Amino acid sequence: MLGDKGVAELDKMLDEAFPLRPLPHSTLHQAALANENILRKISDEEWARATETDKNRTWRSYLDDELVACRSALAHLTGDAFVYYLPAFIGSAARHIKADWKDKHWALVGAVIFYLTDRSPYNLGRLDLLSPEQRKAAIYLLKLAAKSEIDESSDAEESLARYWSK
Repeated sequence: MLGDKGVAELDKMLDEAFPLRPLPHSTLHQAALANENILRKISDEEWARATETDKNRTWRSYLDDELVACRSALAHLTGDAFVYYLPAFIGSAARHIKADWKDKHWALVGAVIFYLTDRSPYNLGRLDLLSPEQRKAAIYLLKLAAKSEIDESSDAEESLARYWSK
């Protein structure tokens, strides 16, 4: 786990850089459900439940376990929704940066680092929406990842040099 001082510093950065309102039109659970649409048809009732689950919830209200369950949403969140929910994932990844592969949070850390380092045109378009203050929070996490012993540390280091240093 990241030290208490580091978590507090990152939390302050996240609070200052990412507003709680306005809420995006698409929600976290909708995006996670969209991932399942690849394998099966999503009923209107399921879609309505996903919408209701997130009704009036800010990015700060999501628990780490919920974020683990919704990590596939990172692939499907577009534009404003990606920027809106990203701080919840950044905070959770920082809190669990040292999780090993047996820990359920390990996959979340890997997913967050992947979406902060992926240089596909689609993902770069989403990352380009981040403000300078929001970019600082992402860079903070990537620096933690680069210094850690996680599998994605070299990806974080390379991305810091090639993309985030601009």
